[in-house]
Amino acid sequence: MRRHLAALAAALALSLSGAGAALADTPAQVAEQSAGTGQSAGSSASSTQYQPSNSAISVRIGSPGTNGSVSQSNDSAAAAAAGNLAATSQDATQAGSGSGTQAAAQQAYTGQSAGADATSNQYHPSNSAISVRIGSEGDDGDVSQSNSSKALALAGNAAGTTQTADQQGGSTPCCSSGGTQAIDQGAATKQSADATATSEQYHPSNSAISVRIGSKGDDGDVNQSNDSAALAAAGNAALTKQDATQVSRGGSCGCGGDAVQAAGQFASTGQSANADATSEQVGASNSVIPVRIGSPGDEGDVDQSNTSLAGSFAGNAALTSQSADQQQGSGDGAGVQAIEQDAATRQDAGSSATSLQFEPTNSVTPVRINSPGDGGSVSQSNDSAALSAAGNLAATKQDASQYQDAGACGCDGNRVQAVGQFAGTGQSAYSDATSEQVGASNTVAPVRIGKDGYGSCGCQDDHGSGQGGYGGQGGYGQGGYGQGGSGSCGCQDGYGTDGYGTDGSYGGNGDVTQSNDSAALSLAGNLALTDQRAGQSQGASSCGCESQQPGYGGGSYGKPGYQDGSSGQPGYGKPSYGDSSCGCSSDRVQAAGQFAKTGQRADSSATSGQWWPTNTVSPVRLGSAGSGGDVDQSNASLAKSLAFNIALTRQAVAQQQ
Repeated sequence: MRRHLAALAAALALSLSGAGAALADTPAQVAEQSAGTGQSAGSSASSTQYQPSNSAISVRIGSPGTNGSVSQSNDSAAAAAAGNLAATSQDATQAGSGSGTQAAAQQAYTGQSAGADATSNQYHPSNSAISVRIGSEGDDGDVSQSNSSKALALAGNAAGTTQTADQQGGSTPCCSSGGTQAIDQGAATKQSADATATSEQYHPSNSAISVRIGSKGDDGDVNQSNDSAALAAAGNAALTKQDATQVSRGGSCGCGGDAVQAAGQFASTGQSANADATSEQVGASNSVIPVRIGSPGDEGDVDQSNTSLAGSFAGNAALTSQSADQQQGSGDGAGVQAIEQDAATRQDAGSSATSLQFEPTNSVTPVRINSPGDGGSVSQSNDSAALSAAGNLAATKQDASQYQDAGACGCDGNRVQAVGQFAGTGQSAYSDATSEQVGASNTVAPVRIGKDGYGSCGCQDDHGSGQGGYGGQGGYGQGGYGQGGSGSCGCQDGYGTDGYGTDGSYGGNGDVTQSNDSAALSLAGNLALTDQRAGQSQGASSCGCESQQPGYGGGSYGKPGYQDGSSGQPGYGKPSYGDSSCGCSSDRVQAAGQFAKTGQRADSSATSGQWWPTNTVSPVRLGSAGSGGDVDQSNASLAKSLAFNIALTRQAVAQQQ
């Protein structure tokens, strides 16, 4: 690219030396713009279900009561999206007066490729809700069961390239001839983004069975879920903006000429982002089986979940902005200004996340006989999650501003200003997160039984009829009065009829929370901010007559403006007038070269493994008064990994003669 600019400058010098008079008669303006955009987007989504089954069976014999609210679902979903967006805008404005040649060439090439693939598999998910009541009072309701496998892959590119070139040629009185301006801007952007997400479920099953004989009481609020989800997203964003402005003013004293301005800006951005997420669940199962004989009492609030989640994110962002401003005043002799800015950015980000669950299971099995009392509030969960993110951000900004003031009296020449700025950024980030759970299990099994009540021995009265005593308590329930037989011998055997308690199995169970967790988080990223600025200003020289001394306008680097020295407009202000000196001055050279190279690499890996964690709550009560509650059990394995690079480079050169 630098050879390209050198060849351009040589051609301009040849045009000035060999064809100056012809240019004075035939001013020429040439603008060439070429934009080539190639985009490719591929998207694939596949969802498979083999043997999902839903079954809701309610059997009532007797048969008052209400059944309701059973919701069962088997879902397998895959979504893949890939897209490209390229917005290329090129503007060239040339205004010429007098002799001069202006040439502007802008080339913008954008190549983008995005591929997204999502796969979701479910093989044997099954939902079954069975309610059997004999007697058959009471309500059933609120069973929700779900098996879900989801895969989402997103890949996209966005490239916005804007190039603006503005050239103005001032009037050249008398015999001033040469005024040549040339701008060449080339922006090439190449991006590739790949995203793959896979979610698999093999044997998840949900079963809620309620059997009541007697059969008062409510059942409700069972929520069971098996989830496997994978999310992968990869994207690139490249915003390249190049601005070049050149202004030449006419000569004075009848002999000014040979003013050449050349600006070449080249921006090349290459980005690649890969994201991969995989989530597997094998053999996850949820089961709730309350059995009541008697059968007053409430069941409720069981929430069981098996979850495997994998998320992977990879992305690149490159922000490149280059601005070049050149101005030459009306003057004597040759004045050459050349600016070349070259910014090359290479980025690569890869991210992978894997979450595996093999045999997590949740089971709640309360059994009550003679059967008042509340069940409730059981929450069990098996979770495996992996999150991986890798990203690059490169913001490169280069500013170059050159100003040459006019010479006077016909003897000033050969003033040269040259600025070269080169910024190269290479970034690479890789992130990997893996979470495994094998054989995690949660079990809650309360059993309550109310005892039979037996009558005591009754005392015989004169008529020989002995009466049984009170029956024993069965779980706060009274046994019935036992009736003895009649007889003449002593104390008659007074066992009463069996005294099942009228309210057997009192007491509430509740508040059991069990959890098995495995989580892995990995982050890798790069950030590079490169800022290069160069400002050069050359004042007037003279040969025994009053000349112009450049004044410095108040403001930051930016587009030079013709303002007085106290102006607040950014850039170099209009020269103020100072005292002249004698003598003939020439051959003043200013050269500024800035080179910034940034190389970054970040690797991050996180692994969390759980093999056989298990949680068990097994209260058994015979008799059976009292409350159970507030058991909280947890097995957790967590891994975090973070790798990051930050490079901030700033270079500034200001020269004034």
